[in-house]
Formats: sequence, structure tokens, C-alpha cells
Amino acid sequence: MMGADGVAQVARTIAVINNKGGVGKTTASKALCEGMAERGLNVLLIDMDAQANITTWMKAETAPDALTVFNLLEKPKMPLSDCVQFMDGCDIIAGDIAMKDLDSVLSQGLGRELRLKRALEPAMDVYDYIVIDCPPSLGLATLNALVAADDVIIVTEPSMFSINGFGNVYDLVESIKVDYAFNPDLKIDGILLNKYSRDEVASRAADEQLPAIAELGNTKLYAARPMKHKAIEDAANNKEPLFGFRPNDAAVAEFRKFVDEYLGGE
Repeated sequence: MMGADGVAQVARTIAVINNKGGVGKTTASKALCEGMAERGLNVLLIDMDAQANITTWMKAETAPDALTVFNLLEKPKMPLSDCVQFMDGCDIIAGDIAMKDLDSVLSQGLGRELRLKRALEPAMDVYDYIVIDCPPSLGLATLNALVAADDVIIVTEPSMFSINGFGNVYDLVESIKVDYAFNPDLKIDGILLNKYSRDEVASRAADEQLPAIAELGNTKLYAARPMKHKAIEDAANNKEPLFGFRPNDAAVAEFRKFVDEYLGGE
């Protein structure tokens, strides 16, 4: 893949993360993929979550009918192309319930933290972006995602437990960068405050707390404030595109704004 200046381009990889579940990581990942695809960018989505919700949303095939991210990580010599499902909008490597056992399966595996990074090497000159939907834990699946990533996007909701999760993610990112030097250039691109409501005390409190937290973490708080709207849930339940199902919904518009912020108006 060549850029406009004739210089070879490589994919930029994004890990979407929080160690608390239910905050909207999957929706943020889906928004990124759809927004990038609308711009004509080539995107690969990787579902690292054992719940495989984004795989279901994408109508992708799952095990045993398709090879999944678990197969890719379990077998270092597995060809990446065998695991990629080529779909309209963006391609996907499907999630797998077997990912819940990844830590024990790879407990003695050599280079286990580097499995995903090495597996993705053939994709780096094929795609513009690789989006990784991480599980709600800081285990080996998330570690692989962070070692492979360029950018981290932390998705939070207006709750103390979700916001406190930033510290855990930040510490893990710093360990990967500095303590173990697995990925020295990894950076937290920003924090997305999801499920926002101006009428709720928790949302207003989060709006007050998060700018200082972002500054301490040497990152930013995205201006977008996606709300908890039924349109988001309906799009997922009906396996329809986020931006196409109810395009004029306010929450959908905020997710568009988030994608624009990440891409910087690209």
C-alpha cells in the first residue's frame, strides 16, 4: 500500500479497551470500522472478546465453521489469511468463546505476548487500520492487543468503577512500554465517555473528573459524548450497521463525532 507521496504505508492498529464490561467498547469499535470504511479506508477488525458480540453484530461465521482469533493465537504458524473473513465494509477475524481459556492454553507458550503482533505482520501493508475489540479484562488477550497496537482508546461510562479502570489500563500500558519494552511507542490516544446523560449526576461528575485524569495520563478526553440510546442497542440486536440503521439518532451522531476526532478530520 503506497501513500500519496509514494512512501509505503503500514496499518495503524488501535486497541479499544477497558477492564470493566458493558461500557460500550464494542460499539466504539464498530463505529471506528464503519467510519473508516465510509472514507474508503481498508479496515480489519479483530474480536478478542470471548463473548464475540461484534462478531455476531457483523454476521461473521464462528467456530467450528470458521477459524478464529483463538486459532490464530494458539498456533503461531497459522496463516493470517486463513482466519480473515472478507466482508463488505471491513474484514474481520472472528471472536471465539475459547478465548476465555487463552491464559491457560498459552501458559507455557514461548513469546506468548507477541503472538498477535507477529500474526498481523502480513496485514500491515494491506490495511489502513486494524481495530481490536478487547475483552473486559487485562489478561493475555488484552496484553497481546496492546503489544500489537499503536494507539489505545479507553472507553468508559459515568461510573466510579469504570473511570477507576483507567488507572489499571494506564499502568499496563506503561509496563508494556517501559518495564518490558514490548512496545515502546504505544500511546493512549484518548478517553471516550460513553452512555452520557446531562441529566444524571454521575455524568456531570465524570465530565468534571476525566479532564484531570486524562492530563495525568498524558492523553485527552474526546469531546464526543455518545448517549445510551435505544438506537444503538437496536442496531446491534438487528445486526445492522450502526451508522445506517438510524443515522439521525443523537447517539449515533456522537459516535460519528468520535470517529472524526480520532481520524483528525481525515
